[in-house]
Amino acid sequence: MSVSAIDRCPTGIPELDELLGGGFPRGAVIVVAGAPGTGKTTFAAKFLYEGALRYGESGVFLSFLESKKDFLRFMNSLGMDFRELEDRNLFKFIEGFQAASEEGIREVIEALIEAITKLNAKRAVIDSISALTQVVKGNRVREVIKDAIINGLKRLNVTSILTLEVQLTAEPVRNLIEGYLADGLISLSMTTEKDYIVRKFEIKKMKGTPIPYSSIPFEIVPGDVIRLHPPVRLDEVPAPNEREVYRFDNELINKAFGGGIYRGAQIAVVQQIAGTCFIIPLCLAKALAMKYGGRLVIRSYSRSPAMLKVIEKLCDRIIEPQLVKDKDKKNYESWHISENPTTRPLYAIAVENRALDHKLREDFLVTGPLELVQADFPEFFKEHANNVWVRKKLGITAFYIFHYQTLEKHPELFDIYDYIIIVKHVYHSGKQCIEALVVNAINSAPPATLLLCYDPARKGYTLELKGR
Repeated sequence: MSVSAIDRCPTGIPELDELLGGGFPRGAVIVVAGAPGTGKTTFAAKFLYEGALRYGESGVFLSFLESKKDFLRFMNSLGMDFRELEDRNLFKFIEGFQAASEEGIREVIEALIEAITKLNAKRAVIDSISALTQVVKGNRVREVIKDAIINGLKRLNVTSILTLEVQLTAEPVRNLIEGYLADGLISLSMTTEKDYIVRKFEIKKMKGTPIPYSSIPFEIVPGDVIRLHPPVRLDEVPAPNEREVYRFDNELINKAFGGGIYRGAQIAVVQQIAGTCFIIPLCLAKALAMKYGGRLVIRSYSRSPAMLKVIEKLCDRIIEPQLVKDKDKKNYESWHISENPTTRPLYAIAVENRALDHKLREDFLVTGPLELVQADFPEFFKEHANNVWVRKKLGITAFYIFHYQTLEKHPELFDIYDYIIIVKHVYHSGKQCIEALVVNAINSAPPATLLLCYDPARKGYTLELKGR
């Protein structure tokens, strides 16, 4: 049976539903396993909340861990108002944390089944199944769990989540639940890097569903509640559109870029001397923002917002007059963002950048120098490449600043860019110049060299083109 032929129960988490082909298989029992604090209860609550809010599917939440009052208060802090759903008869919370015997456990499970039937609920949660093992001992716990799942949830065709505390559950019981009773198994984990919590979401099995990725970073944030960050699928990255080309009011620049810069192009700017080339991409991006309007984001890992504003202002007298005519100037908005790369791990910085890109939807971005974000190259490539592809999908034209040593050491990294600009200082005809070699990877045109030279006689800058 194909994935599309299986009736799906949407989780309401867009990234997860896309990965699963529409959601969990309808009527499936999904085990969400992990250590305390990894987000199991929050994920399960999100599943019920979205089901009721978006799809009108009522749900029942059985908790062996907390009171209704604590549950409602915490979920409300994340932006989920379960009390409002309860008033609309779309949600019921059952307290089971006081059950202290097998008889008490069975009574609570019967209350769960009764509530599902009464509400005609399509979704249910048991949080946590591990709590049963602290009350019911030996083989009896296996019988209780099998009864609850097979004679209860499965019989009613309810799509359900069972949370499981890995450390608190004996291996035979865990094997029974994960291997035999569960249709799907999701593992949540959490580590700490530079005092920052890093969460990972792993789909270990899902009935009738291919598993595309082994491990996916995720966040718990108010509003979205659960926000996954799966890798970008390359078949979703659009090709350059010849009808969407940014052109400068300077034919030398346009020729250097093969006629102009495609909207959504990703451009690497490589400097041979540290600190020398921020001005080039910034002035190019600013000129396009002034001509076409929109939002320009300047993100630096070495300069303060005040310094970024000074550099942006320098464009007014260096090359901006040669890039955009006064009559073509439009209003644009600039954002100056400075990030100390020593305070957080690469993952946290990359995730925040992706979130900002989706929030701001900037038209132009200048960022770097990227070597200051410390990480092993494979990890850096994974996070950075996904950010590059996200910006391509969003149509953000972005300039990334690197040191020349990175190009020499990891030339493979630069295969993901549409243009590469190599910047160095030279003397030309007795003048001090900035030389920019432009490599066009979109149409494989011959490289072109731009020369930006200071002319003391004119007390200004001149622009020349070599190579085309």
